[in-house]
Amino acid sequence: MQKNVHYSFWTLSVVVGLFIIFYILRSLYYYNDFSLFFLYTMSLMLLGVLCFSLYTPVFYPVIGWWEYDFRYRNDLKTKVYCDDIDGIEGRLVDLRRKAGGLTLFDDLKIGQKLEIEPFTTSIDGRLSAEVVSKRQHSIGRPYTYGVRFHNTDEDSRRRYGELEKYWNFERKAKKDKKFKS
Repeated sequence: MQKNVHYSFWTLSVVVGLFIIFYILRSLYYYNDFSLFFLYTMSLMLLGVLCFSLYTPVFYPVIGWWEYDFRYRNDLKTKVYCDDIDGIEGRLVDLRRKAGGLTLFDDLKIGQKLEIEPFTTSIDGRLSAEVVSKRQHSIGRPYTYGVRFHNTDEDSRRRYGELEKYWNFERKAKKDKKFKS
C-alpha cells in the first residue's frame, strides 16, 4: 500500500497503532515485562515517524472529493508553465510542508521542473516547483501531481509564505461561508 500510495495505508496504520497500544498495555499489566514494553513502544514510535514523513501532499494530497459545490472546494486555480507547455490551467488542491498537490489534465514526467502562477492578486510572480509524484485516480479525471516547491532565494520564500497565508485564509473563509449559508 505504501509503495503504490493507496489511501488505505492510513486506515491500516491506525489499526496497527491501536494493536500496538493494546500490546503495550498488555505487556505492562499482565506480564510486567519491560523488554516487551520497550519493543512495542519503539515500534509505535517508528510507525509514528513513518506516518509523519508520509503526511505530505507529495504522497497523500488531501483532496476534497466529498465537496461537489465548487464554491466551497479548497482548491486554487493556477496556470502552470514548463518546458514544452505554456500556460495550462490547473488547480492547487493541497498545500502543506513546502509541497503541494496539483491537478492537471496534461501528462507530465516525474522530475520535470514547473513554474506555478496562482490566480490571485495577493501573490506576484511565479513559484518554481518540481514534480515528485504522479497518480491518476480514474480514467477521464485529471492527474494529481505531488510537487515540491523550491525556495532557493528570499523572493521565492516570500512568495511561498504569501501563498500559504492566502491558502489558509481562503480555506477558512470558504468553510465559514458554507456553514453560514
